[in-house]
Parts: sequence; structure tokens; C-alpha cells
Amino acid sequence: MRLAGVYYPNLRNQLSQSARQAIKVTAKDLSAAGWVARSQRALERQDYREACLCLYLAMLQQLQEINRIPQLASRTDGEYLELLRQFPQFPAYQTLLIAHQQLCFGDRTADPSLFSQCDRAYQIICQHQGP
Repeated sequence: MRLAGVYYPNLRNQLSQSARQAIKVTAKDLSAAGWVARSQRALERQDYREACLCLYLAMLQQLQEINRIPQLASRTDGEYLELLRQFPQFPAYQTLLIAHQQLCFGDRTADPSLFSQCDRAYQIICQHQGP
């Protein structure tokens, strides 16, 4: 039992680094609109997990595109939360960031309800994309 406690933090750190690296590589390949289109294709396949994660990546890409917060591979969801706290649509950003954390690092299962929450959050963000 003690060994699991010793190695678990290292495993979690490695997973976090892998996830950030994947975002770095793929987020630069698609525009925010491209990520939304990919989300819709996943939704058509009823792959709610991928659909939600694509909306999360669309949000990150949109922040880059509108020069609100540049993407950094080393930036964590917690850091994004702190940077976005000042914006009126913070609850929408928070919804997507928490969904990402729960899907990638927790035990949350994606379903139509979670996708609906993520989609609604992304729509709110899009309505207020000015500086």
C-alpha cells in the first residue's frame, strides 16, 4: 500500500505532462472552429468524452486566437482558472476546465448531460469573446 502512495504522484505527474504535450501538438493544428467541428463529429458517434474534450481544446485555442491568454504547454487548468477568474464568463470557462480535469484525471464518465453542459459553456464563451 505504501508503494502505491510513493509512485502515484509520479504517475499523475507523468499523465499531466502527457496531456499537456498532446494539447501543445494538436491545438496548434486546428482552429477553434476546427475543434468545434471535431466535437460535432464525435457527438454524431455518441463519443461524449471526445466531444467534451474537443470543446475544451476549442476554448484553449480561442483564447489564443483572440489574444486573451496565449497557450503554453506548461500551463495547468488551475493556472487557466486563475487567469480567467477576472472575466464575467468565468463560470463557463470553469465548467470546461473542470470537465477536462474530471474526464482526464478523475473518474467522471462523459454522457449527454455533461456534453450539454460543456456545449452550453462554450456557447456562452463564444457570445463574449471580446477583450
